[in-house]
Amino acid sequence: MALYQQQMTQVRSVSYHFPAPNSKQVLPRSSSIRPRSQSDLLIPFDQFLNRKQDACILDNLETKHFVLIHGGGFGAWCWYKSIALLEEVGFVATALDLTGSGTDHVETNSISTLAQYVKPLLDYLEALPESDKVILACHNFGGACISYAMEFFPKNIAK
Repeated sequence: MALYQQQMTQVRSVSYHFPAPNSKQVLPRSSSIRPRSQSDLLIPFDQFLNRKQDACILDNLETKHFVLIHGGGFGAWCWYKSIALLEEVGFVATALDLTGSGTDHVETNSISTLAQYVKPLLDYLEALPESDKVILACHNFGGACISYAMEFFPKNIAK
């Protein structure tokens, strides 16, 4: 047992894959565990942001509007938990489907340039009033997409 505990403290994270019970699902479901480290937040995020001093920080932000960009192979749907958490503490969150992703039904094989793929984000930023700013957040290939968009609309990007 001591050897197992020693190994678990050295492991950063562990993933388990298991089939869904009583399901015709072909792909396995997965879960992940990670031992708590000293740097982990010990109180829930929403309680952390609801403290008085944090409320002052939220009031003094340049913008409270997040635009969330998914990575390759995903869609806006992947942000549903993040949107709920952000809105719960007072932010505005918008998740976009890039060309051929999520609910955008463009044939993905017809997309040949980054400009085509990022067009929904560019259209969204172009429609913003000049005085409005957003915080762009992304994961995976979304980094290339927001970098591309930031070149065209630097005045609309707060972070």
